[in-house]
Amino acid sequence: MEFVNRQDQVLKIEDILPFFKDFFYIDDFKEAICNSLELYNSDINRLSEDMRDATESAERIHNDIANLRRKTCMIESSKTCVLCDGSLLVRSFYVFPCTHMFHTKCLVKEVIPHLSAHKAREVQRLENLMANLRDEDRVRTDQYKSAKSQLDEIVASECILCGEIIIQMIDKPFLTDDESEFERLKAEWL
Repeated sequence: MEFVNRQDQVLKIEDILPFFKDFFYIDDFKEAICNSLELYNSDINRLSEDMRDATESAERIHNDIANLRRKTCMIESSKTCVLCDGSLLVRSFYVFPCTHMFHTKCLVKEVIPHLSAHKAREVQRLENLMANLRDEDRVRTDQYKSAKSQLDEIVASECILCGEIIIQMIDKPFLTDDESEFERLKAEWL
């Protein structure tokens, strides 16, 4: 019992109980068993509190995402696509909470190289499906909305300039070794 009651608690009462006979007098072990049960009870209470905190945090995140989906903003007619600098309102577009704005085609073109091969094929499939549904005389609204929602999840889950993609590109050079690209950009800037 002294070994079980040591402070380092390497060995607990439940570790040695299987070695006793089925019927034995437990008065000598009553205190150790009660202490063990109290420790388990406090561990269960702590884990329960952690689970409650995690659930509340998940609910807050879920509510924040739902609020972002319902968020609206005013787009001035002079606003342009960040990638192509074309007028934003002439084609379908995305606006992110960070206020970056992209034409759908520009964003897709920019995001595809950063996707896995499977996701890139899925984006192509969804774009083709949406184009086919648009070309039909009577657009099948449910199918179109479903495809659009799936495309949004892949392409517009985060801003390409503020999200995970730009973070993963932190070690990539701004310019390649191609001198013509450097000269073109130099001429643009000067």
